Amino acid sequence: MISHLRGKMIEKSPTRIVIEVGGLGLSVEVPLSAGHQLGAVGGEVHLHTWLQVREDDLRLYGFLTQKERSAFTALMGIRGVGGRLALNILSHMEIDDLTRAVESGDLQTLQAVPGVGKKTAQRLLLELGGYFSKHGAEGGIDGHRLPWMPGDARRDAAEALVQLGYPPAHAREAIERLGEVPDRTADELIRTVLSGIGPTS
Repeated sequence: MISHLRGKMIEKSPTRIVIEVGGLGLSVEVPLSAGHQLGAVGGEVHLHTWLQVREDDLRLYGFLTQKERSAFTALMGIRGVGGRLALNILSHMEIDDLTRAVESGDLQTLQAVPGVGKKTAQRLLLELGGYFSKHGAEGGIDGHRLPWMPGDARRDAAEALVQLGYPPAHAREAIERLGEVPDRTADELIRTVLSGIGPTS
C-alpha cells in the first residue's frame, strides 16, 4: 500500500498530476480541488494516496488531506461507485457539503453531481447516513466503518426497501433494529420489516 507521496510535480492537468519520486514519474489522479491548490509544475507536493489494484490496471489516487482520502475510500465501498465516480463526487462537492447532503437526505444535491443518478444517490444516503454525525465532521467519513459489506443480506434488504418506497434513512434504521442476523436472507429480513412497519416519508 502506498499511503503517501512527496516529490516534484513534473506534469499537471485539472485531475491528474505526475510526481517524480526517486527517478520514477508516478501518475496520480486527484480531485479538481487538489489540482487547483497544488501550485505550479516544478514545485514539491505531498499527497495522501490510495492505490486501486485490478487484474489489468494499477491506479493511484491522491488527496491533500487524510479526511479527503477517508471520504474517497468510504465512497468506494458503496455498490456502483468506482474510483472515477468517487473522485468525481469529491471534485464537485466539498466534504462539508457532502456531509450536509447525506445527513439531511438531500437527493437533489447528490444527483446534481455528474454521473450520480437516483439509485446511486439513494445508496449514498443509505450507506453513509449517520456516519458523519457519529464520527464528527472533522474526521469525515471513516472508510473502515461502512455499515455492511457487499453481499451482506442486511445491505441487500435495505436497498430493496428503498426501492419499495422507504426513505434511505428509514430503511437503514428498520434493518438495524433487527440486530445481528447471521443466518437470515435478505428476503426474510424484508418480510420481517414489512410485517411490522410501512413506508414513511
